[in-house]
Amino acid sequence: MNFSGSFTNKLIAISLYTALLLVTVSAGVKTINFALDQKFTSTFILGWQQAILNLQEKEPVLPPMNDGQLVTGMNNIEQLAKKHSVNLPSTNTSHAYAHILKKLNQPQQQIFLIVKRERIIIYGMSQQTMQRADKQIDGVLDTRAGKFTARSGKDRGTYTGILTL
Repeated sequence: MNFSGSFTNKLIAISLYTALLLVTVSAGVKTINFALDQKFTSTFILGWQQAILNLQEKEPVLPPMNDGQLVTGMNNIEQLAKKHSVNLPSTNTSHAYAHILKKLNQPQQQIFLIVKRERIIIYGMSQQTMQRADKQIDGVLDTRAGKFTARSGKDRGTYTGILTL
């Protein structure tokens, strides 16, 4: 097969532009997902931290959180916050303690948060979200030390983060 110089130049140009487009789209997706993780950490996780600290000023003893009644316990905290006019972070679900994190080209994360004693436990984060939260909260990525620690979830596909108040 014999190609003319003009055809070869066009083929190379199309290949280069296609490669450039793919790199640009990939970088854009990563940037958007990074921003979504940052927003999630600053508004949801740190928003809950501030809300619980504000609530504890008005109500030093929070309702007990029984392992078999986590939803009931979190509903009680939600009602207590409303009673004391403490704003909980906004979320995209019907409960302030649950959030669905939707990122581009990744499965959605169904995140559930509970408050126990002096800590907030966040279930259902991806490894990437957990690592970004750790770095944003502690300043360094170390899931074993700092105010934010984490471990692999029971399903081995998600991570559980623990934020010490």
